[in-house]
Amino acid sequence: METKKDKPLKRDKNLVVFSHEHYQGLLFCKRLKKANRTNDEIVKRYILDFWNTYLVSHFNHEEKLFLPLFKEKQNKEIETQFLTEHQQLRTMIIELNSTNATVPSFAKQFAKLLTNHIRFEERKMFPWIQESFSITKLATIGNALNNIKIKAHQFTPQFWDK
Repeated sequence: METKKDKPLKRDKNLVVFSHEHYQGLLFCKRLKKANRTNDEIVKRYILDFWNTYLVSHFNHEEKLFLPLFKEKQNKEIETQFLTEHQQLRTMIIELNSTNATVPSFAKQFAKLLTNHIRFEERKMFPWIQESFSITKLATIGNALNNIKIKAHQFTPQFWDK
């Protein structure tokens, strides 16, 4: 017997762009787990390249579109976790740029936090948004994302294939 938990999550079409970006994030994290196959400088460049290419704009879009929703329905729990994790990831990038962080340890920590954050958004935040807001409100989000084109992250060397 199939339970509600076993059913795959059906993502509203207006949030699919974020889910596609999340897929790129999970792929990045999977590759980051293979950071021991290369040197620290390449790993650092890989993290910063993904950050600048994807995550900065992804976080900005999410915050612009979702923060008003949290306020409207007064969902402090989701809002707090969402903002805290975004800030933790931003702080980690600042630390990577400003200190001699142990890159393999940093990479592992960053990948873990980003993976957990993506899972939170996909499994808790997005279902709440889909259940809490009208089709019209969701369409407003979708319309704001119309110009976003998801591309695979290109980086060389592809240390994860070694």
